[in-house]
Amino acid sequence: MSMSTRLYPVGRLDKDTHGIILITNDGRLPNSSLRSKFRKQKIYEVTVDDDVTEDDLEQLRDGVTITTTSQRDRKSTTLTAPTLPCTALRLSARSFTITITEGRNRQIRKMCGALGLGVVDLRRVEFMGIKGDDLRVGEWRELTDSEMLIVNKAVQDGEEVTTRGGEGLRCWSEVDVIEWMESVGYGACVEAFKKSGVDGGRLLNMGTPDQVDHLAYHLEDMGVEEEDREGLERAIVELCEEEG
Repeated sequence: MSMSTRLYPVGRLDKDTHGIILITNDGRLPNSSLRSKFRKQKIYEVTVDDDVTEDDLEQLRDGVTITTTSQRDRKSTTLTAPTLPCTALRLSARSFTITITEGRNRQIRKMCGALGLGVVDLRRVEFMGIKGDDLRVGEWRELTDSEMLIVNKAVQDGEEVTTRGGEGLRCWSEVDVIEWMESVGYGACVEAFKKSGVDGGRLLNMGTPDQVDHLAYHLEDMGVEEEDREGLERAIVELCEEEG
């Protein structure tokens, strides 16, 4: 591919993973499409080193506890928490598709590892509703008109989030943070967030451990259920991983 304009990858693939990745000259798209608030679907085909049982698939669907670490501004945040519910469908004795909306570091490999399964091959076949079709490694194609509608919608969603501050997550107000908490299913944590005095922009954009720990203290102090506390912490770390 020979292009004179600057190109941006949308999302990432681990070095041992292959498949579809979007490349764009619109710098707004990566941030817009990756925000956890919008939870874009990613579909992978997974091949493992042993037979996959129905119980394995059910555990994947319900959520598997894994540990992931994110790096932000030279600070490391480690999270041990269940993955969000997802879709897992059998392809053969040792292969299946999995549809996730999270973006935790090496998530699928760690989910399989928690079940004693080693990943032999991992291929992303769809992202944001856009499919890789039969593209081989190194091949590329332009998006169709219908796919461009998906892309433009992602950009529009992102611009609506950043309208107040003009600089993305760094400028999220308290109202923005509350809306985000509710959108990811943790409205029960809102009052504790208000009481905590935590800077919402720092919490969501930088994910600094002291901010997360401070909020966690207030969540527990105000009687927020453990499942909601852990879920919100997971969502914060996930957002920081994807924005980082």
